[in-house]
Amino acid sequence: MLTKEQIIKRLEKNKTEIKSFGVRKLELFGSFARNEQKHNLIKEELKESILKGEKIAAKI
Repeated sequence: MLTKEQIIKRLEKNKTEIKSFGVRKLELFGSFARNEQKHNLIKEELKESILKGEKIAAKI
């Protein structure tokens, strides 16, 4: 499971590509921000929304 620091590093590494999708702002919140996450449901929820073609505002 990814830690807060690992998530931030991955986002920074992929910043240009993420921006190319129209993303203007990302936020890490809740248990992920506190490094208390128990499982990674956010990834699956985002994947489902993207596959449906939904335009989403995601807090990661």
